[in-house]
Amino acid sequence: PITAREYSQAFTVVTAHLKGNAVNLDWVTMLKNRNHTVVVLMGLTRVSEIVKKAQENHIDIHSPCAIVSNASRKNQTTFTTTLENLEEVATKAMRPSILVFGDVINYTNTLKESQK
Repeated sequence: PITAREYSQAFTVVTAHLKGNAVNLDWVTMLKNRNHTVVVLMGLTRVSEIVKKAQENHIDIHSPCAIVSNASRKNQTTFTTTLENLEEVATKAMRPSILVFGDVINYTNTLKESQK
């Protein structure tokens, strides 16, 4: 889920790509907001730039994030990680993908564990 009461009460959806292949990183400072989920469309090829901008803005490298490839399709895959390891994990993901940032990722991991 994008929101869960104990983890996230709000969300923002942004795109990482602008016209002419320009990159949009104006949203990265939102990663500092607690209880907020940021969903990034078309961000997989921009992961290195996203991580660099996050580091420049002193975003906690242990912040949870996920990559969801082929969302809502039979071949959907989800990788959960932290900002610190996002670049490495991104090499395993396929397009189309969305990136999800925020503590709600921890809730998703808790749900997975409870379903085992």
